[in-house]
Amino acid sequence: MAETAEEVNISYQRSPIVVRQSLTGTRVSAGQYLPHVADEAVQKQLSAACGAHTLGHVLVTVAARHAEPAAADTDQVQVLVSTDEAPVTGYDTVVTDPDALVAERLGLESGGRVLIRPDGYIGAITALDDTTTVADYFAKIRS
Repeated sequence: MAETAEEVNISYQRSPIVVRQSLTGTRVSAGQYLPHVADEAVQKQLSAACGAHTLGHVLVTVAARHAEPAAADTDQVQVLVSTDEAPVTGYDTVVTDPDALVAERLGLESGGRVLIRPDGYIGAITALDDTTTVADYFAKIRS
């Protein structure tokens, strides 16, 4: 259903269950469906990490070089999208994206984090050094 909804341009951008703060230059915003990446191998890895079988939130960190994982909420899966496949402590999965297509598609060439809700929509987008937005999102949906 979420893929169909993306095609008809349904989004939750004005929803109270998203954090509206966004980064300058991003191509997506909170409330939109996580877009597909043109590279089939990278999309397959992303779908495995963030797909319909994932019952909780997924925090995707996009970084050209390895970045420290964000402070974890107990219900979220941590995914690193990196140019190499080396495992990094603190992440549940590393998605190998040697051409940085995910960063380009999301407009996160300088890196960032995207919190994906269980329904595939974006709950929040933050900078790599932001320590409060993800916590604010979870506080908001739990209040």
